[in-house]
Amino acid sequence: MPARFMRNRTFFSFRIANAAASCKGFLPPLFFYRFWKYTVLMQRDEIWDELNETKRRAVPAWLVRLLVFALLLLTAGLLAYYYLTGGDAAPPAPSKAPPIATPIPGANGEPALLDAYFIDVGNGDCFFARAADGKTMLVDAGSENDADEIVALLESLEVSRIDALFVSLPDARHIGGMAKIVETFAVGACYMTKECAASPLSEPLRSALATQDVEITEVMASFTSVIDWAENVELRILSPHDVGYESEEDRSLMLRIAYGDSRILLAGDAHKLAERMTVKALPNRLLHADVLKVGDHGDSSATSDKFLSAVKPKIAVISCGGKKLPDDTVLARLEARGIMLLRTDTLGTIHITLDGASAQVVQ
Repeated sequence: MPARFMRNRTFFSFRIANAAASCKGFLPPLFFYRFWKYTVLMQRDEIWDELNETKRRAVPAWLVRLLVFALLLLTAGLLAYYYLTGGDAAPPAPSKAPPIATPIPGANGEPALLDAYFIDVGNGDCFFARAADGKTMLVDAGSENDADEIVALLESLEVSRIDALFVSLPDARHIGGMAKIVETFAVGACYMTKECAASPLSEPLRSALATQDVEITEVMASFTSVIDWAENVELRILSPHDVGYESEEDRSLMLRIAYGDSRILLAGDAHKLAERMTVKALPNRLLHADVLKVGDHGDSSATSDKFLSAVKPKIAVISCGGKKLPDDTVLARLEARGIMLLRTDTLGTIHITLDGASAQVVQ
């Protein structure tokens, strides 16, 4: 029983006696009046006072609702930040040192290398890679006039087969030399976007692939868009996503080659909209790269600060002809971050190796 009712019951008999004494011999009605005054009315007033005191001590309802709303808002903010940063925001425990990347060993005990070549085709694109297990891939093939030089370089590297062929976008400076490549080398698989496969510019390539019975695989970026290419390599499609893009460049393929803890990101001709969509759609850990092939030959419409912050490259490669491109604002952006800059217009074809731990430029 609550304390106030125990207290009221304790003094109840006293109040009856007090009411009787105050009558001083008058009539019974006066006794009942005194009884009502000293018991019921006084007890009601005390209970009412205690209820008011309880209300004054209670936390206001609006304050409780405000605290609950603030807690929910904080939780949602933390979850969103964790998703956007890919879980990289949480610092490592002070007692644990960050893992040290180690090269992937080869059969002879030396690091097993992945060789990457950024082939000089002027203001076009052509990228060739050979994994440690011998698997090969080619991304774009410059213009039709570049085909013979590309074939000569691949033959000098003793290439006889291209296991994975990629076309970034239906642009003559990317797809123009592809038909010649397919006519010269055996091809295992070919990947491009739906828009590229439907473009008239891809017709010569489609005809050449048909002679080898190679079907085109249309690809789109998602969290699980990974292509099985070579051992110890994750070849991931980062863009385009299944959204509306304003320009053909934003629909360009964006790829990342991850060999152990060393990575190359090929941005194709993607502009800032595609970069922004990629950063929003995927956690940053899937974008980190040691080497970035700068988007759209160094045009100012690509390579945003936000994209560079997500990729965190140490080396930037620009495939360009050296006339209007690369843009000075892009060069300044890369220089401000201390990123090593390599340009095909000044260096020619650029050779970089990945050993599973880092990227090295081959002089």
